[in-house]
Amino acid sequence: MDAYSSPRPAVSGPSALHDVAELLRPTRGAGSSTVVVAPADWSLPSELPDVDVVVWGRAALAAGTGAREAAGRAASRERVLAGLRRRPPRGRIVRAVHRMDPPALRVGLRADARSVLLRGLLVELVRPAAPRRVLDAVLEAARVGTPPGKLRLGAGGTLLLAVDDARGPGVLRAAPAGAPGDPEPVAAALQAVAHDDRVPSLHSAGQTAGASWTLESRLRGTRPRGLSPGLVEQVAEFCATLPQPDGAASAEGDLDLLARQLPEHATALSALSDDLAPHLVQLPAVGRHGDLWSGNLLVDDVRLSGVLDWDAWSPAGVPGTDLLHLLATEQRLRRRTALGEVLLGRPWEERAARAALGAYWRRLDLPVPPASGLAAVGLAWWAAQLAGDLRRTPALAADARWQELNVQRVLDAHADGRLSPS
Repeated sequence: MDAYSSPRPAVSGPSALHDVAELLRPTRGAGSSTVVVAPADWSLPSELPDVDVVVWGRAALAAGTGAREAAGRAASRERVLAGLRRRPPRGRIVRAVHRMDPPALRVGLRADARSVLLRGLLVELVRPAAPRRVLDAVLEAARVGTPPGKLRLGAGGTLLLAVDDARGPGVLRAAPAGAPGDPEPVAAALQAVAHDDRVPSLHSAGQTAGASWTLESRLRGTRPRGLSPGLVEQVAEFCATLPQPDGAASAEGDLDLLARQLPEHATALSALSDDLAPHLVQLPAVGRHGDLWSGNLLVDDVRLSGVLDWDAWSPAGVPGTDLLHLLATEQRLRRRTALGEVLLGRPWEERAARAALGAYWRRLDLPVPPASGLAAVGLAWWAAQLAGDLRRTPALAADARWQELNVQRVLDAHADGRLSPS
């Protein structure tokens, strides 16, 4: 796995692919099914399992994949798919083909072309009397009458589908109930921030046939091509309107999760938690989007018109972390570097961050924290992002390269005083 390719690691990894495939399986009692992951060359198995439904395919390639390799893999994918359409396996039909694009890290023709090369694929190979799918039951429960459009793979294996119903354009999210991509937190977030028309409206939510789902409105606007000072100022204003619960800010919950998932670092994480507490307790807790980067913004001309994808929402986060994430993620994408490496550069000290955070504190009617307080906010941001990555992709805990870049180097810098709020 590429350690720096995306602000949301491994959203299209094998486990996420299996979670989406679960929604294409028959409903309970309607038939048997299995998932077959295609090898790197996209070759078909010589014989398919003896079940009613086979979901065959492979996740999108990592964003850091070289152009030559990506082009070769894409050519193999299309050649095998063309043959599969012409001559499906005996006793099977191709019910549907779902092209799964990688996370859109940039916009523009070049980014679109690269997305075509990297994309994954899921093919439903079924017996002629195709059984009813879990997805069909979800669409019926959500009262979405139009045929499904193109499936997209979201964070943690969430299936995303643009739909239309009586209320207009919408977005359906679905995942196996209890899976990392379960959209239940999205429903809670949209209810908490329903006061702002820049946030999608929650139309409905529920659990059907073992799947959890939400249906939300689809907002107008396009993804910004960059972060202008004016757009950053609007995002700062938006962040200042998020709900503020009673109580002080804390990073304890995120650091505790890191210690449980990364027990070899528990002692160092405990020391960091002790170091942050006296600085963060001086700040109020605030609602936190949790993944506020340009890919989750919409603009209408120069006006911020939408803030999307609330699956990383926390009702009690550390103030300033959303804005810091917005700016630091642009650095990550521009420099193609890991989260930990960006943190070591102390991004809160850069001019754009100082201006945005200053405007944010003024809107909250709070004084700008001293240098030690801003360092504590930066470390709280780091802890929140790593905790979110591990919630969505627990396998990262066993990735030595990911740990080295994002955990070990940061904790070493804290231990030797290079990155300490004290």
